[in-house]
Amino acid sequence: MNEATILSHISNIVTGTVTFPQAIQQIAILLEREADGKGIFIEQSAAAKLLESFDQPYRSLYSVDLLDGGEVLGKITLCFAADHFAAPLHKRLAEFVGQQLGMLLMHTFLSERRAQLRSEIAAIEEDLASRKLMQRAEGLLIARGLAPAVARRWIAQQSHKTGLSQNDIADRIIAYDQATGLLERRIA
Repeated sequence: MNEATILSHISNIVTGTVTFPQAIQQIAILLEREADGKGIFIEQSAAAKLLESFDQPYRSLYSVDLLDGGEVLGKITLCFAADHFAAPLHKRLAEFVGQQLGMLLMHTFLSERRAQLRSEIAAIEEDLASRKLMQRAEGLLIARGLAPAVARRWIAQQSHKTGLSQNDIADRIIAYDQATGLLERRIA
């Protein structure tokens, strides 16, 4: 397989639906099969020990930056051992793998952050809806003559008495008002 094809396969792995560890594993397999690669490691000392165990005359170890848009996210080490001299190819492959895995790592970080923000937004929206519901129910009670503190306390008491949530009590107050157009003048 030529260099362009190997690079294309690496890009396809990274842009597929794989996790960062899966991408490392798949790229390692590809490099071993097609470019005398012997492994990809996050920790350089493990890579150096492995490289010493091979008896091929040409062994190389490349520690490259995981890059995304020029930003260094970390380092990764690639090992190669071959019977022929291929250092320029191995160096280009190592640098390309660093760039591709860097982009995947940043994509993973961004996806996780986006999911976290969506969760936070959903919680805020839920809290806002609950507050609006409570304020509307309190407003109906206040319009019927209760003081604001008494309206809040009455909703809390009804919740405690019935075992329903305060939101459920507020829903019932609003539903009653919509159905009848009036709340009883005396609620307490």
